[in-house]
Order: sequence, then C-alpha cells, then structure tokens
Amino acid sequence: MTRTVNTIAGELPESDLEFTTLEQDCGDTIVMSREWTYKGTDAKYAEHVGQMVRRDCWVTIKTGISATGSAEL
Repeated sequence: MTRTVNTIAGELPESDLEFTTLEQDCGDTIVMSREWTYKGTDAKYAEHVGQMVRRDCWVTIKTGISATGSAEL
C-alpha cells in the first residue's frame, strides 16, 4: 500500500516527497520545522516540482510565566 501525505497539491505519495528538518533558536523559543518538497514526475503535479508543498512547525517555549506569576492567574 502506498503511503500518502496531505499537501497543498493534495494527497501525494510519500515516495514523491523529500523533507528537510530545520531548527532555529530564537532566544526564548526553539522553532523546529519540516519542509516537504515535491520531487515526483507526475505531469499532473508538474507545477509543484521543486516547490515546498507542506510545512509542519513546532515551538518549544524556554521561558514563560514564573510559578509565582501563574498562581496569580
């Protein structure tokens, strides 16, 4: 069974995609993202070849409300 990934171009076979994972430390947060690029040869998706068709992001907050401050909420 072919595994697919939901993208802006629709459901694409995972084998037609490659992804890059990026990490950026922004001081009080760390941002991680996975960018999916279409590398397939299906003429139906020719306009998307070499383009990013999906991005997933996660943010880790390193500093936030202190325990004292949260008790006041």
